[in-house]
Amino acid sequence: MATKSGPDTETSQIKSLYHIQIRGHINPERTDYFAWQCLASSFISAGETATLLTGEILDQAHLRGLLNKIWDLNFEVILVRRIKQDKPNQPNGRSIR
Repeated sequence: MATKSGPDTETSQIKSLYHIQIRGHINPERTDYFAWQCLASSFISAGETATLLTGEILDQAHLRGLLNKIWDLNFEVILVRRIKQDKPNQPNGRSIR
């Protein structure tokens, strides 16, 4: 029996590392809700705080889901930036590492 191969298989997923900056402070205990790390909270102007989150995103649907969680908690997104993307699979199906 042939094994399934294509863009929807786990080995073909290309993960990207993202930074998402939001206005306000997230308690570090709440970051497990996102399964991400809270890198830092900093002051952006008089009395305003921003929090920088970092983590891996599998695809656009995953990114949208995370942004929806942030929206549900009433945080304002200031910045979304892709920092690093995994290299795509080689033609023979093996990942480049």
